Amino acid sequence: MNNDELGYYLHPALRPGEPGYPRLDVNLFAAPTHRHYDTRELHLPVAYFGGVRQMDIHHPWHAASYRVCAGRITLRDFVGKPVIFFSFGGDAVVETWPDRTHCVITSEAPILHLVEEEDPATVLSEEFEALLARRRGAWAGRQDEYEARLTRAEPLTLYLACLNALRCMLDGSAHPADDGRAALRHVLHDAIRAAEDGGRRVELAPALEQLL
Repeated sequence: MNNDELGYYLHPALRPGEPGYPRLDVNLFAAPTHRHYDTRELHLPVAYFGGVRQMDIHHPWHAASYRVCAGRITLRDFVGKPVIFFSFGGDAVVETWPDRTHCVITSEAPILHLVEEEDPATVLSEEFEALLARRRGAWAGRQDEYEARLTRAEPLTLYLACLNALRCMLDGSAHPADDGRAALRHVLHDAIRAAEDGGRRVELAPALEQLL
């Protein structure tokens, strides 16, 4: 079975230790094929007139391009089973054929696949989401401005800023050796090393407060 027949397909990570993937392909169907995970709906946060719109894409759709914003990407099949990802934003290109709608989501920052609670990508994603939630909270009463900043943030810059913010937070823990966050420290270390292997200096990333 080739990738075009699958409900979704993640392209391989670019470097060892990277917590996610550079590209997610999604095929949406009008009816179950019973050959794989049959995606019925793609839920995608996209930039829309300076804000963020939660878009649900089904088959059939229309040819389109979208700027994806940071947040969760959710697939659902015909029995409502979700498959969830977290991204720092990117680009989505949609094409439609008679039998399916095909969407390609690409990003310069890793797209994280959330599987189990103890999975490294899930652990890291929860921390990223908490960081973004705190920034949203800081703009209480001015959500339009927060969303405008979110739509302008470059995915890789936002990812590096979140890595650096999380590292600073963990380094500032009162008891870093025994704070029960060993798994998070390990996956964060690997993610930072992978970014730096790709020529990115995480410590030089702008403060998250400057972006959001």
